Amino acid sequence: MNLFSKKETPVQNIAFMGIMAAISIIITVLLAVTDMFFVGLSLFVMLLLPLSSAIVEVCCKDRYYPIYFFATLGLALVATLWNIQSTILYLFPSLITGYLFGLSAKYKVSPIWVIISCAIIQAGITYATIPLINYILGIDIIHTFLVFFSLQDSVNITYIIPSVILLLSLIQITLSYFVINNEIKKFGYEYEEEEVPVRIICYITIGFSLSIIGLYFLSLELAYLAFLIAIYFAIVLLSEVVSKRMWKTLIFSLVSVIVSSLIYVFIYTYLNPASGLLVHAIAPFLIASIILLVSFLKKGTLK
Repeated sequence: MNLFSKKETPVQNIAFMGIMAAISIIITVLLAVTDMFFVGLSLFVMLLLPLSSAIVEVCCKDRYYPIYFFATLGLALVATLWNIQSTILYLFPSLITGYLFGLSAKYKVSPIWVIISCAIIQAGITYATIPLINYILGIDIIHTFLVFFSLQDSVNITYIIPSVILLLSLIQITLSYFVINNEIKKFGYEYEEEEVPVRIICYITIGFSLSIIGLYFLSLELAYLAFLIAIYFAIVLLSEVVSKRMWKTLIFSLVSVIVSSLIYVFIYTYLNPASGLLVHAIAPFLIASIILLVSFLKKGTLK
């Protein structure tokens, strides 16, 4: 019997969840160890965490997931009492987003929405639990990471901390998607992705790019988050262009990246160091605008 086939009986569900829970707990313990000796390695290992939860949701019946959730979380808390931050900061959000990812795969939701929505949820949970970790352990987690990368003296680095957390979440969820997508047929599913109109993605990209202007005056943290989300959707658009072999459109789109870089270079000395990078938001805006224009001029190539 294939290990990753759908589980029908209670015994099969519980046994499979036990295996996945053990894997999650081992990874969490490994994170607890590597946090103490090598932070860079822990960042790599934590990318694997959402996989087991997503696989459990895809392979097992929905009603059994709460058992897996609480059992894994409880046992991991016991196993990492000496370094509880690994369980709260890494495992807890991955159990939630992994479930959402697997659930979305079951109902054939487009990975475009799955990846970004799960990443935002995971990043939000992670950011919200940081004060709890700081209180329990009496240390500043963010400062610890800044010291590791020798950025503790940077005055403006705090503005991009939420975006860095979201970026790490995006990497985690993207990794989960590719693994699940490659193995989905083994789970007994004929996974047909929902087709998302390119124009809608263009409008969303343009919207987030323009929102940066207003967010700049409200909160630089939110402005950088909008910038990262705009980049995400711009990458989705470029991948669509590549898949359609529209090389001229791709070249014009990539030229917009060069344009934003040149603008940044020429006006760098006049920019506020805390917000200067936001000038690069011109790139996703131009990419989306070019592809949107092409979709209207060449009907039938991009929908």
